[in-house]
Amino acid sequence: MDDVKERLVNFAIARDDLKEFLGLLPDGKELNPVAIEYEAQILKIISVGWGISFFLSGSSRKNELTESFWNAINEFSVNLSLTASSVTGKEIDYFSILKERLDQYVAALSASKGAAEPVSLIGPEFAKICGNKDNVHVIMLGNRIFSSAVGGVKEYILSIKIQNGKNG
Repeated sequence: MDDVKERLVNFAIARDDLKEFLGLLPDGKELNPVAIEYEAQILKIISVGWGISFFLSGSSRKNELTESFWNAINEFSVNLSLTASSVTGKEIDYFSILKERLDQYVAALSASKGAAEPVSLIGPEFAKICGNKDNVHVIMLGNRIFSSAVGGVKEYILSIKIQNGKNG
């Protein structure tokens, strides 16, 4: 399971696909590319964590992998927070930010009472968090990040066939 966790963590923090998605945004004064890129990384990490829980919902390995994933993300966050804090001169707690954003996305999903597919709610919430709630390009970016991350988790989990207590 350590190898599975490492691969999922590496996928969650990888930026290559995000750069590709961000490259699709049009140039415009109303967009803040730094904020959008920052929030895109957060959304990807959250989406991978959500995907693990969703696609392993019937597995006895779900809790083990989910906990292991979030512990590793916490470690990553501590290192990132220390680096960012030393550069900016103010204390930053990246893991707390991840938890806050997760709560925001869960609240948006809960508000729909299951009436819509998650992807149709995540994109608009992402755009709102980025300060561009009515920008269709930012909404679509959020949709792409969420769909790609969750799809990547699904593909990987299916490829290794995590079963109750086994993976092959």
